[in-house]
Amino acid sequence: MKPGEKSRPIHRLLTTELACAAALLAICFQGVSCSSPGVQRLSRPITDSALLRALMDPTELAEETATTLREERLLKVYRRDPFEAQRTLAQRHEAQPTEPRRQALAEISSGHGDRLAETDQNEAIGHYLDAAALTHTAALEDATAVEATPDSALYDYAVSRVTMLAYESQIDLSQAFRTSGNLNSYVVRLAQGDHLVSPRQFNDMAPADFLEFKGIELKRVIQEGFGAALVGHIKHSPEWEQRDPFMSPSGFGIPVNGSLRFNGPDVTLVLQNLTKDHLANIGDKNVPLKGDYTAPLVFRYYEERDAEPNKIMAALRPSEYSSTIGMHSLEPFDPDKTPLILVHGLLSTAEGWLPFLNRLRQDPVVREHYQIVLFNYPTGTPIAENSVHLRSWLTKFSQTYDPKGRIPNMRNMVILGHSMGGLLSNMQIRDSGDALLKLVFKDPIDQVNIDPAVREKLADIGVFKANPDIDRAIFMAAPHRGSEMASNVVGHIGAWLIRLPFDVVDSVFGNLELIDQLTDVGQQMSKRPRNSVTSLRTDNPILSTLLTLPVAEKIEIHSIIAQTKRDVPVPDGTDGVVRYWSSHLDEAVSEKIIYKENHRSMVEAEESLIEVWRILYQHMNFPWNRASVPTVGSRPLAEKAS
Repeated sequence: MKPGEKSRPIHRLLTTELACAAALLAICFQGVSCSSPGVQRLSRPITDSALLRALMDPTELAEETATTLREERLLKVYRRDPFEAQRTLAQRHEAQPTEPRRQALAEISSGHGDRLAETDQNEAIGHYLDAAALTHTAALEDATAVEATPDSALYDYAVSRVTMLAYESQIDLSQAFRTSGNLNSYVVRLAQGDHLVSPRQFNDMAPADFLEFKGIELKRVIQEGFGAALVGHIKHSPEWEQRDPFMSPSGFGIPVNGSLRFNGPDVTLVLQNLTKDHLANIGDKNVPLKGDYTAPLVFRYYEERDAEPNKIMAALRPSEYSSTIGMHSLEPFDPDKTPLILVHGLLSTAEGWLPFLNRLRQDPVVREHYQIVLFNYPTGTPIAENSVHLRSWLTKFSQTYDPKGRIPNMRNMVILGHSMGGLLSNMQIRDSGDALLKLVFKDPIDQVNIDPAVREKLADIGVFKANPDIDRAIFMAAPHRGSEMASNVVGHIGAWLIRLPFDVVDSVFGNLELIDQLTDVGQQMSKRPRNSVTSLRTDNPILSTLLTLPVAEKIEIHSIIAQTKRDVPVPDGTDGVVRYWSSHLDEAVSEKIIYKENHRSMVEAEESLIEVWRILYQHMNFPWNRASVPTVGSRPLAEKAS
C-alpha cells in the first residue's frame, strides 16, 4: 500500500474482486444479456400503411375509398350516414360491378364493424363478414404475392377481428352462429379436423401484427400468404402439466392462421395450426398461409413471470438453481414429429436458444417434422453430473410419451449441443463400460470401501450406455478435448468463484482412508475444485478417455466448428474459446467450418443454420437444395414434403 493510501474494508474488496472476476469470466465466455423477453400488446398493428391507418380509425377513409365515394357523389352522404351511403353504393355495384366500388364497400363494412365492436359484438361480426366476403376471392388470388395487397390487408383485418370478437365474447362456434351485416346474412361455423384448432383451446389469443417484442432483438420471421397471422397461448397449469409433463413453464405459443371460407350465406372459420402445415388446399389451389413464426416464441412471456435463471449465477452457484434442471417442449407433444433435443452451453440457459430457434423455424420442414425440446441445467455443476441429469430426463421423456416403444419417431431422435452442451450430448451416444471408473479407482467399484448409496451414485456418473433413441448428434463448437481458457487465469478465476455443496464425490475424494484406492489420476482429480470449469481443462483425463469410448453403431455425428480467421490453416484455427483440434472428431460424417465467427456468434451465423437445416433434411430423407433456404421476412421456398 502506498504511503497515505487508505485501506479498503475487506468485505468491499472481496465484493469488488468478485464482480470484476465474474465480469471477466462472462466476457471471455461470450456471455449474453440476462434480461427476460417480453411482449407488449399494441392498439395499432406494427405494419404501417395508409390503408391500415384508415382501418384502425372508423372516422377516416383510405384515399382510394374517399375518391370512389367522391366520384359516386356519395362522400357527403357517407359523412352524414355511412349506412345509407353503403346501401346506395351496394345497389350500384350489384347493377354494375367495378373494382373501386367493391373495395370501397369492403372498407366501409370494416368501418361499421369497428364502430360496433365495443357495443354489439354479434352485429360487428356481421359487418366484418361483409368486408371479408367482398375481398375473399381477390385475397386468395393475391396469396402468392410477395407483399400484402389492399384486398389481402382488408381480408386479413376482417378475419382477425371476427376471430378475436368470437374469442373475447366466448361465442361457441362449434354450433351454428347467425349474424347479419349491412349487405348479407350469415351462418358461421368453426371448421374441425386435423391440423385445425379452436379458440377455446387457448388461454389467450392475439393478431400477431399487434404484438411488439421487448427485451430481446429478433428479426421477425413472417410467411406472406392467405389469411390472418394469429397467435394462441396455452398457459402452464397443473391440469396441462398432467396432460403434457414436458410443458414449458411459460406454456405453449402456437402460430395460427385464420381464414373465412364462403359458400353463399354459409361461412366457415378455419383456424390452422401452422406447426402442422403451412399450406392449404382451397378450391383447386394449394396456397401458402400467412403466419408469424417469431411471435409465438415470445408471446409465451406476455404475462408477468419470474425472470429466467440468471446465466452467470446459475454457473457460479449451481446448487441454488437445481430446481431449473429439466426438459421442456416448445409445443404439445406430437407423435408424428421427431424430437430435436437442444442442449445449451456454459453461462447460458435454455432461453439462450431463442434467437437460434427463431431462425431455425423459418424452415417449414423443421416446424412441421421436428418436436423441439430444450434441456436446461445450471452450468457450474461438473459435466459428468450434468450428463447424468440429461440422461435421466431423456429416459423420462421416452417413458412418458412412448412407454411401450411403439412410436417410430421416438426411436429417431436428434440431439444438438453447443459448447459444453456438446460434451453432455456426447456422453449420451457412447458406451462407457468401466473405463471411467478404472481411471479413478484401482479396484472395481464394488470392491471400493464406500457407503452403498455413494457407490450407486458413482456408478450412475461413471457407467452409462448410449441412449438407444438417439440416431444423430450435432456438435456446435464443442470442446471435446477441453479449452485452454479453462486452464489460464480466467479458468482459475471461474473455478474459484463457483461454489458447490459438499456431495458424494467430495465424500470420496475427501476420505483419507480411500486415498490408497485411488489411481494417480484419481488422486490428482481429488486436489482440484470439482465444477464445470475444471472439467473443461485440456489436461482433464476424463475428456480424453471419453473420446476412446465407442459410439453406438447407428448414430451419425456432425461437427460445426467456428474459426475467427479465414487466413489461418484449419488445424491451427480457433473460435476464441475452443481450438479446432479440440472440436474435431474423426467419427464425424460431416464437418463444417464457419469462418469469421466466434464461439458465441457462430450459433446464429447463416452458414451454421444452413448446415443444421441440411442435416435435418438429411435425417428426414428429404431432398436438400441450398437455393431453397428461406430468408427472414419472406415466404419460405421449401415446398411441403411428401
